[in-house]
Amino acid sequence: MKKILMSLALAALSVVSLAAPTADDAKALVEQQAKTVFTKLNANQTRYRNDPGAFSDLIKSEVLPYMDFELMSQVVLGRHWRDASAQQKADFTAAFRDLLVRVYSRGWTNYAGTPVEEAVKILSASPVDKYQRSDIRIQVRDKNGKQAIVVFSLRYKAGQWKMYDVSFENVSILSSYRNSFDSEINQGGLDKLIAKIKTMKGNE
Repeated sequence: MKKILMSLALAALSVVSLAAPTADDAKALVEQQAKTVFTKLNANQTRYRNDPGAFSDLIKSEVLPYMDFELMSQVVLGRHWRDASAQQKADFTAAFRDLLVRVYSRGWTNYAGTPVEEAVKILSASPVDKYQRSDIRIQVRDKNGKQAIVVFSLRYKAGQWKMYDVSFENVSILSSYRNSFDSEINQGGLDKLIAKIKTMKGNE
């Protein structure tokens, strides 16, 4: 009897661990993280206004763990990723990650003071495709009442949903950077681009 019960328990665990990812799970992650950031932003407005670095720390702790920077780097570099050395890949990924922290830190602060229930509204989640990806479409509202549509693209990998692109009003951040990065590499090489990214403020 014990062996039978153990077999049933293991079978149940296998079903759970192998369960297919769902768009609802991806949607819940985006909603949770957005609301967490807005809640902390509203609770610490003065601190973040006087110390931008503190808000960057918030992004690093609450957003970065849910972003797939290796995939983002592959996408934004395109064919250049295949030709890059292991060290160049690591250096680019780190530099691009830090750039995105600066980008998000500049953008999200425009929403300080907006009540959380008004700041974020989940609109839709696309079905999970064969590559285990889903797009979560949300509406954000800034402190002046202006609304915008943001789409978070996520991929399910190693048991976790992670973001790999963000589109603001139909403009993909990866597509935007990919065009300029491709031109920079063609002109001066990948090492020169990495050095430049480290100096970018995030509003270029």
